[in-house]
Amino acid sequence: MKTTWMFLLLVVAQVGLAQTVYMEIEMMNNLGDAHKNVRVIMKDKATGKMQAGSTTRSGIVRFIVERGHTYEIKPDNYYQTFTEHIGNDNSITHSVKYTYQQSPDNPEVKYKLPPALMTELNNLKSSLKDSSVLKRPVKGQEVLYAHLRIEISYGKKPIVGEKLFFTIDRLHKTFTATTDHLGKADVFLPKGDTILLHFTYDRNFNTLYYYPSLMEHLTDLEIDYIGSKEIERIAREKAERMKREKERLEKERLAFEAELKRAHISRSEAVKRSFKQVPTDKLFGSVFNRNKWGRKLVVVDVTGSMDPYVGELLVWLKLNFEKEKGIQFVFFNDGDNKADELKKPGKTGGVYYIKPKTYNELVDFAAMVSAKGSGGDAPENNIEALMKALQSAKEYDEIVMVADSHAAINDMELIDHVTKPVRVILCGIEGHNFVEPDYALLAWKTKGSIHSIEKDIDTIAKMMDGQNITLFGNKYRLLNGRFIPVKEL
Repeated sequence: MKTTWMFLLLVVAQVGLAQTVYMEIEMMNNLGDAHKNVRVIMKDKATGKMQAGSTTRSGIVRFIVERGHTYEIKPDNYYQTFTEHIGNDNSITHSVKYTYQQSPDNPEVKYKLPPALMTELNNLKSSLKDSSVLKRPVKGQEVLYAHLRIEISYGKKPIVGEKLFFTIDRLHKTFTATTDHLGKADVFLPKGDTILLHFTYDRNFNTLYYYPSLMEHLTDLEIDYIGSKEIERIAREKAERMKREKERLEKERLAFEAELKRAHISRSEAVKRSFKQVPTDKLFGSVFNRNKWGRKLVVVDVTGSMDPYVGELLVWLKLNFEKEKGIQFVFFNDGDNKADELKKPGKTGGVYYIKPKTYNELVDFAAMVSAKGSGGDAPENNIEALMKALQSAKEYDEIVMVADSHAAINDMELIDHVTKPVRVILCGIEGHNFVEPDYALLAWKTKGSIHSIEKDIDTIAKMMDGQNITLFGNKYRLLNGRFIPVKEL
């Protein structure tokens, strides 16, 4: 009998000082590939507390667990349940590799489809037309299909009219279904192949596999999802915010150009003057005094609206330059005055690194980078700047990003290239308390933190999918890798 197998690799890494550790589970499917988008449920056998997560593209899911506890690990669509005990030793990391092999006692293996039905199943899958709507199997072919009952909701509200896509990975064929007025869809899927579930804006959302046996497969799948219509509404809101921000930046740019003509000064000199218009709050003194970070690598947005905050940063540094020996900077201006339509993720430009020897050298350099830009276009190349920082800098302890809380990030698709925690200091948050969700995602994805003049938000790094967090008076929910504003439904 041909065996089907997968590997489950578990890595435990120390978190903090004592009681909790990270549990990383790496999964491989029966083809030896990373088993992505698999929902994994983990239960603490002592307390009964349950956690759920889904594997990434690399087949990895992470949980925070307690030392000295035993956990039951159950991946969806797998016959076997695993048990892992987390020891009390002081090791920082350890790994365990499980080899999963379907047992001959598994009734699905015992009642595998006979050769004649396997041939019929393969012929059926070959005859299915790509992009067709999934239908009930014809009489006599029910045994070749698994019955999946899907219910999609968000905040107990059904997601109506949501289009679902099911792709047979091996055949590259996709089939569709649509949820009804209750947010439900009855779906019949052919057995024996890995099938990927997609939404319009979320590909590879889940992975399904049904063993080709004579047994009936009936599965209920409840999905917490905001729906494509809500994603489109959020995108429209963001576009409107960016439109207003772009208009504001254009007014500032025109005023700046007028001041250049009136005062008969260079752009660099005008930027230096604007640096001196320091706001009354003491943002950087407050953040750096509360957080005793060591050697800093500071990535700074120097587009036009940020001049007062860059000025405050320079004032703080003037008072602390001797203590901050070795501090490094990356300044970015969103493209060196490049036309918006020419800006490409990772290739926008306007990103400059310096390890200043003197305070005056730093001021001149910051002014030069700012003057090369045109004020930015609202969405900015923050991730490109972080990538430049990681490539250029050496011997630092913390990455600190000084960012405009009004401006979205234009190159978020590159975030997987940022491999170290980012401490995000938000500027311009006073008065409106709005946080562009991109910065929450940046802090969460990199296991970093968010900071303002009044508070530090470190808990964001440990958030699990489905949890809520309050950022400066506004509540957000982490759902399927997005921070969604929570509203009463």
